[in-house]
Amino acid sequence: GPDRPELKPLMTNSTTAGRLIAELSKCGIHLAPDALDEEAVASRGGNWAAKDESVEQKLCEELAALAAGFDVANDPSAKGLPSGRCSVRLRETAMYVAAASGQETTMDYDTLLVERDHASKSFQNAMDCGALPAPGVKCQLVQGGSASGNPETDRPFDDSLAPGAESHVFLARAARPVASEEAFDRVG
Repeated sequence: GPDRPELKPLMTNSTTAGRLIAELSKCGIHLAPDALDEEAVASRGGNWAAKDESVEQKLCEELAALAAGFDVANDPSAKGLPSGRCSVRLRETAMYVAAASGQETTMDYDTLLVERDHASKSFQNAMDCGALPAPGVKCQLVQGGSASGNPETDRPFDDSLAPGAESHVFLARAARPVASEEAFDRVG
């Protein structure tokens, strides 16, 4: 490992992921962006906003609950989403799917949008129905976009609901249309 005295305790003691990130930050290795990072990017003419804490927390909690049955990937097409919205790519895990000898199993990712209720189209279109209780965050599968770097095939992020999708407070309910019962059996 690195020969840095400030990192020695981190290399020998067991800890949680959150504590490790906090301790690394104290050592000058910042893995969790904050408001100071946002200011630094803006001062250099960049455009980046820290995510709303309740949205980010909801996304982490919901993804952790489904980790045994789903794969998660970055969504480059969602780069410009505002602070009250997060997007990732989600699919039923291919780990348990058998492929023919020499063949690779391919399963498409769907786009998951987690957002503050007040930022959602459903809230904007039906304000008289009221808002979700705290934390006021919902999940839904959306059309998404693509950002491969090829201008001929890339398309901007589309937050329209995916076919057959509905908004839900829990990700497991939102993901039902695109996953098997077996995937949900694996997550308990």
